[in-house]
Amino acid sequence: KTNNLSFLRSQESYSLIRIIMKDYYTHLEELNHSERTIKTNVYNIEKLKQWCKSKRTNPEILTYRQLLNYITHLKITNKPE
Repeated sequence: KTNNLSFLRSQESYSLIRIIMKDYYTHLEELNHSERTIKTNVYNIEKLKQWCKSKRTNPEILTYRQLLNYITHLKITNKPE
């Protein structure tokens, strides 16, 4: 039950993040950032959210260690072949 509850809380968190992302997108537009910059920022945040979901981690409460793990993940997965 505890795992299911934490997973549900995580899903609620993702819904909240969607709302925040919309506000973030609008905020960047108001700062006159280019469409490409906005899309790149949103894309990178989406990648982080996907990684969090795969790790069953709430992106709102990432620890420093988890962020370092994510950076390592990016370095491994984004290496040119």
